[in-house]
Amino acid sequence: MGVFGHQGWLKVAAYSNRSDRFENVPVVYLESENDFSGIIVTSWRLQNTNILLKLRGVDNPEKGRELIGKEIYLPENEQIELPADQYFLHDIIGMAVFDTEGNFMGHITEVIPAGANDVYVIRDGKKEVLIPAVGEFVKEIKLDQSKMVVRLWEEI
Repeated sequence: MGVFGHQGWLKVAAYSNRSDRFENVPVVYLESENDFSGIIVTSWRLQNTNILLKLRGVDNPEKGRELIGKEIYLPENEQIELPADQYFLHDIIGMAVFDTEGNFMGHITEVIPAGANDVYVIRDGKKEVLIPAVGEFVKEIKLDQSKMVVRLWEEI
């Protein structure tokens, strides 16, 4: 997220890659210390490939800068349908990960955008494993069980 102009407009990226993502969204949510707080969307527009949001109470660049680095969340009823084999970050993060032999590897703690494909960060204590988010390595995802089965580099 960044600030645009002198009236508090925010430049945001939509994970859905849909330029019209905020068209009929009246409220967005920002995570605070222990909760989420709703902020009314007063306007939105496109400028080139950027999505610009105007939020109530964010009327100058200083107020906008206070929001840099924060994630914007939408209510679940605003969730869009994803194509097959695509998942929301909130569905992936926290997932238990097993190798193809059934051995527990840890949980996904982060998803790193890395150009052509994302990379899943799997942690179990201090141990960390990085797995490309592609079919060659991700063999199965069971959303209902919050479980992923992956193929390790050594198995190639």
